[in-house]
Amino acid sequence: MFPNTAHEPHPPAGADAPRAGGRHGDDLDPGADWQHYVRGPAQSVVRPVAVLSSFGDVTGEEALLTRTGSVVLTMEHGGSEPSVVMDYGQNVAGVPWIEVASSTGKPTLLVSYSESATWTDADGDFEGSHNDTGSHDRVETFHVHERATVSSGLIQGGQRYQRIALSSPGTLVISDVGLHYTSPRATAADYRGWFACSSDLLNRVWYDGAYTVQLNQLPACTLPVAWTVSDGSLVARGGNLAVLTSGTGWSDCTVTFQTQVVERAAGWIVRASEEGRHGYLFVLRAAEGPGNPACLEQFYVDDGHEERPQDNVRRYTLLGRVPLNLGLDGSWHDVRTTMAGHLITVAVDGQTLCTLDISRLPAGVPARMNGSVGFHQAWGFKHRAEHARFRHLRVVAADGSILHHDTLADEAALAAFSGDAVRHPNPLPVILDGGKRDRTVWSGDLLVQIPTLFSTTAAEDYVRGSIELLNGYQEATGQSAARVPPVLPPASGPQHGQTYSAVYSMHQLVNLALHHLYTGDLTLSEEQWPWARRMLDWCRTLLDNRGLIVTDENNGLDWDWYDGPKTGAVTAYNAAYHQMLHHAAAVAEALGRPEEADGLRRQADTLRSAVNEHLYDTARHLYRLSDQQPDGVSLDGNSLAVLSGLPPQGEAPKILAALEAVLPGTPYGPSPFSADTGFWPQVSPYVSDMYLRALFTERATYNALDLIRRLWGHMATSDLHAVGTAWELVGTDGSPGFGAKTSLAHGWAAGATAALSAHVLGIRPASPGFATWSISPQPGDLTWARGRVPTPHGPIEVSWTRPGDGFALELTVPDGTHGTVTVPLPREQARPVIHFLSPHAPTDDGEYRVRTRGLVADLSITTGGSYRVTVG
Repeated sequence: MFPNTAHEPHPPAGADAPRAGGRHGDDLDPGADWQHYVRGPAQSVVRPVAVLSSFGDVTGEEALLTRTGSVVLTMEHGGSEPSVVMDYGQNVAGVPWIEVASSTGKPTLLVSYSESATWTDADGDFEGSHNDTGSHDRVETFHVHERATVSSGLIQGGQRYQRIALSSPGTLVISDVGLHYTSPRATAADYRGWFACSSDLLNRVWYDGAYTVQLNQLPACTLPVAWTVSDGSLVARGGNLAVLTSGTGWSDCTVTFQTQVVERAAGWIVRASEEGRHGYLFVLRAAEGPGNPACLEQFYVDDGHEERPQDNVRRYTLLGRVPLNLGLDGSWHDVRTTMAGHLITVAVDGQTLCTLDISRLPAGVPARMNGSVGFHQAWGFKHRAEHARFRHLRVVAADGSILHHDTLADEAALAAFSGDAVRHPNPLPVILDGGKRDRTVWSGDLLVQIPTLFSTTAAEDYVRGSIELLNGYQEATGQSAARVPPVLPPASGPQHGQTYSAVYSMHQLVNLALHHLYTGDLTLSEEQWPWARRMLDWCRTLLDNRGLIVTDENNGLDWDWYDGPKTGAVTAYNAAYHQMLHHAAAVAEALGRPEEADGLRRQADTLRSAVNEHLYDTARHLYRLSDQQPDGVSLDGNSLAVLSGLPPQGEAPKILAALEAVLPGTPYGPSPFSADTGFWPQVSPYVSDMYLRALFTERATYNALDLIRRLWGHMATSDLHAVGTAWELVGTDGSPGFGAKTSLAHGWAAGATAALSAHVLGIRPASPGFATWSISPQPGDLTWARGRVPTPHGPIEVSWTRPGDGFALELTVPDGTHGTVTVPLPREQARPVIHFLSPHAPTDDGEYRVRTRGLVADLSITTGGSYRVTVG
């Protein structure tokens, strides 16, 4: 047995003597190749690799897989529905397509998607994207009448399985099936950091986490522009609106065009301000059942830039609704809108439907006397997007002169418009929270994804883009946005509507600091420091007379939204604030603002005293859930307290030991709350990451590795649900915690990847940009590990083995950096020996100060180069 620190706990009960993961039967040779674990597809077109199942009259499945033939699905009248479930081998993201070679009988093709093999029925796995970065639904329907390549053109952000079926009689011959991959295709050549160790399971976990974050990255300008031109007309499907750039000064005029309602509605706006931020909107809405007949709706559109500068959420004030006798069944209709002074008259197919008198509008709705014209189609939600066609647009002034005329039959026509509908809806590269759902940039998820990304591909632009997007939606109060869909354009505060809770707003300042920590780049921090000051000012408004952060029903939500808001002085929120203050101080110091940094550290010290006085239970060695639930205990509150340095001297190991005893256990790790709270017991990989890092920080290595194997290892190997990515939530029975709607590629669950690099390899930044670093491997029961962590100065490479009772470490560190190497000792009398492997390394042992602390030794290395440290 070879403990790697003087105070590391013994292996978990039931474990064999530590050896290369021996109790797990996965002892790998030190020469094992890491590259075969990499999951990024080699090609931009991804095809299925296996058939999970088929039912009914289906032939040729294997021929389709090998691309030597076609799969044929046939449904007779009154017969059963044929189906085949294709397996892509792992979770993938992109735009699916199916190539139909021939069709007889005009069958209906039904395609459904699932991450897990459990939900491969006709409904798929229940829930898709919460915004228009991807398909809202997991089922697509196509009416196939001829040879064609069918596709919705929408991203399915997480799918391993694709069910193809016929739901009406006929025959389809399908010659090819695939997906245009839309996430970054990070192959081994793109990994600037990598990891390998003696445990095959831990290696799989590391690369599953890396791939999870990659699957959730959305490259800039990936989403299609909403408006296109085809078949002689402008096709508008969602996108909100755009207006003619040249028309903002138009007053009295007549607008004519033709429109065809394809799905739901066709809308147009007049007397519109720049990009349609304000104006009068008219919508021809098709009938939707007996209670919703076809009608013409009239609105005033206001996105807040004019009347409410603090609020940019687009608002629609209903001004009227006129029932229609005409059918909106796909026919083309002539539309005429005439503006004369205060009167706006709309006629369709020669019939006057309404006259809007803008001198008699509701309070708060202005009378606009001039402005541009354009079209409007709502993004919608869950297949509610509006879809229409427009052609032959003509704008004539009151004196008969032509202001604008275009048939809208050529793509060049779009250049005359400005607004959301004619520009790329995602101009920034960002990291989403989940592949299939929610597909939104969330501050809490970034806490985990940023260290993971900088341990793997180091794609810094995705971190920067995510921070810029979130920070642009800061409230007028100073509170930070916590959730922004990438289809919202980059903005600058004050904005409104994208906050979630107090603690998630605090996380966003930590994200800014993490960017600085890993890159050393001050440009983004300098740009965002005014934002940070406003955020810090807002946080101080939450302090009570005890000096504690206090939340209420309006701002007390956390990651476990289903448990409801946590109110009062909550340990987890105060620990997050303590962590945020220290991170903010580090950024202020780097920006040359020492007085601000000192002030922030003093605030942190004051907060620490208040938390330990009012929220720490010295008898139980645990922090209370809150002052309103003093008997309850949370995993995140206590773990964050340890990570942020809150506990009194010597209490951190006792806290971790007490947590294990008080929290309900599952085969996959502890439940996040004590049973007396009444909260859900499902295991959260998000807060388990906090616990994992706390265990490693206190060098409880065996416990940390055991947690990775139990939780992250389960997600990597769980038969039906193992898809190569990490899950949002794990049920106490080991199934996905939210059932079919669970995101099985969720960024907040990827934390084990960064933890293995930071603690098993032992490579961590000790100052921004790794100008100084720490290398402190924690072997636990492993016999070897090797890998690389990228830094702005060049990679740091580490390789260690445990020959017999010894320890051998080789490292390469970049020039211009220095740091401390900490190695385990087999006994207190042992002393490490350092060897110089690079010709320019100093040869004077005096330059390498050695200090022993129980069963570890610290070596100070003052220059870049390659070294070997041995302990016998």
